[in-house]
Amino acid sequence: MEPPLSLVAFRSRLVAWVRRLIAYVMKVGEVIGADRAFELLSELMTAEGEAWTHRELKRLDITGIDALSGWELLRNFKQMLGLEVLKPEEHVIVERGPNKVVVNCTAWCPILEACKELNIPTRKVCENLMLSYERGVLKALNPKLELTVGKIRPEDKYCEYMIELAE
Repeated sequence: MEPPLSLVAFRSRLVAWVRRLIAYVMKVGEVIGADRAFELLSELMTAEGEAWTHRELKRLDITGIDALSGWELLRNFKQMLGLEVLKPEEHVIVERGPNKVVVNCTAWCPILEACKELNIPTRKVCENLMLSYERGVLKALNPKLELTVGKIRPEDKYCEYMIELAE
């Protein structure tokens, strides 16, 4: 089933925005170095993620601070970003516990689409854009929550998100 035209238009605009942001960071990287440019982007995104959690947490009625609560918070954020309910078949939870949650994701992703259009690897962009934001989201809930991505598309069939409660 094809998504409605309004969702197609939204996704198109979002991918174009991500493409422009990547192009800007790469252009700034020509002046200050690519690593520094991506580092600055990461810092900004982490701060934005923290601010989002501080703003939205009470409305979401999430009271825990473990890995399960971290996934619930990220799930809510992802739904708000994508303007649609997360589909369980696109976010398969393969491990679920208070100390660790592992989710295999095959959902539509604006960063993946933009990177494919630009013919660049996704990991560095994803790490410094989306994952930094999501790490900020989790940090505001509990600074001991860590988010890593093992597998990543398009090299793999899915992106493997791991949320862990550090000791």
